[in-house]
Amino acid sequence: MPVKQLTTKGVAALLSRSPHWVHMNAKRLGIPRYRIGGTWVYEEAQVISWFESKKETSEDSPAKKRFKEQVII
Repeated sequence: MPVKQLTTKGVAALLSRSPHWVHMNAKRLGIPRYRIGGTWVYEEAQVISWFESKKETSEDSPAKKRFKEQVII
């Protein structure tokens, strides 16, 4: 099965962000990518996996736990 590759613009559409946001934050956030010539290329499956792992991590964040405790009390 062929690997679906995305450009920065494609990742931006997938994440509902601007291409500029993806370009400026990809390294800092650890979005998996590699460079071919002068173009950043992203594998769709890796980006989706990265995003899902970030969602799970953010759900377990200390701030969310404190909020849930406050709502329960």
